Amino acid sequence: MKKMFTLIASCFLLSGSLMSQTIGMVGLFTEWGTNPDIVMTTLDNENYSATAIPFAVTVGMKFRQDSDWAVNWGGADFPMGVAVSGGSDIPVPAGTYDVTFNIVTGDYNFTAAATGYSVVNLVGGFAPAATSLELATADGINYFRDNVPVVGNNVNIEVVGGSTYGGSGLVGMAVANASAIPVADGYYNVIFNKNTLAYAFSQVSVGLIGTAIPPYDWSVDVDMVSTDGGVTFKLDNYAVLDGVMKFRANDGWGTNWGEYIDDGIEVDTVFAGGNDIAVTAGTYDITFNRYTGIFCVSPTACVIAEGFPAGLGLNEMETAINSTVSPNPTDGILTINMEGEILSTEIFDMAGKVIFTSKSKELNVSNLEVGTYIYKISTEKGNSFGKFVKK
Repeated sequence: MKKMFTLIASCFLLSGSLMSQTIGMVGLFTEWGTNPDIVMTTLDNENYSATAIPFAVTVGMKFRQDSDWAVNWGGADFPMGVAVSGGSDIPVPAGTYDVTFNIVTGDYNFTAAATGYSVVNLVGGFAPAATSLELATADGINYFRDNVPVVGNNVNIEVVGGSTYGGSGLVGMAVANASAIPVADGYYNVIFNKNTLAYAFSQVSVGLIGTAIPPYDWSVDVDMVSTDGGVTFKLDNYAVLDGVMKFRANDGWGTNWGEYIDDGIEVDTVFAGGNDIAVTAGTYDITFNRYTGIFCVSPTACVIAEGFPAGLGLNEMETAINSTVSPNPTDGILTINMEGEILSTEIFDMAGKVIFTSKSKELNVSNLEVGTYIYKISTEKGNSFGKFVKK
């Protein structure tokens, strides 16, 4: 009788454990865990779903259990794929989606939400090259998108199937068929109310955070000063301690930058989600161009290209990688891993300048200086971009 009771109790506890399990979505929309996960619903503790989830920008996201990184799943494909334990961030374009996820098979699926809400686009010039960017919404009234890169053009707000609006300043009331809103080059957080027509473009802040930066505990960002409308940022004569730091946008982990490897040079490059940047105590000029990824930490004035320089930028490369190279980092021969014939391969420095061209899948990069480089592979089916480190 005692054994039977123990068996029943064990089954009850197991059932209670399964029922208490939650599966949620984490990403930029939750500041990667700073805000609560988007908890999905389930009827069988295996198949989970969420409806009409807005993604304000194109970002990676993951599924995780009980709002904890101990159990998490990711994948490389969109809109559907098979997630694996500890996998990569799922690349979700901006939009509003219904999401399903099976924790046993790993199958996930994103479908455009049938909300009945109007589609609202920003129309103008952006980087990477685009003529329109869709805003996200959770209620069909308030629309938003963060980290919008405006390059060389002013911007209109388009309600698809309705009117196209303009305006006279970065903050105001949209007017149908009016001149485009005068938005200078830079990165902006955008909001728009479809009912009142109120809109606002606010410059994205970029700051430093880390154990080397006051208050030395990863709790507060020290905002940098933009010199060109939100692309290049500086701190002059700034004192730091021995420790590490990173660059962040909007005081959150949704968009952050760090090094690939720590090589200790003054002028270097970062990439999205990179490793902590080690610094030694001292007083420095610190400069960072978030488009090219070039930064400088120097006891003397840092001089790097400002604004959106001509050529490839970090943004284009980060959003278009679909090939690999090995070994990475390398100090000699770099092998391109992809099927099909290569028409040409170009290597760019982080300022976007072509420094090497080839048609081979094996590239001798031993003569390149230590640093991070972008490669562009041209094929009959299109182009592929990636990044490697010369050590």
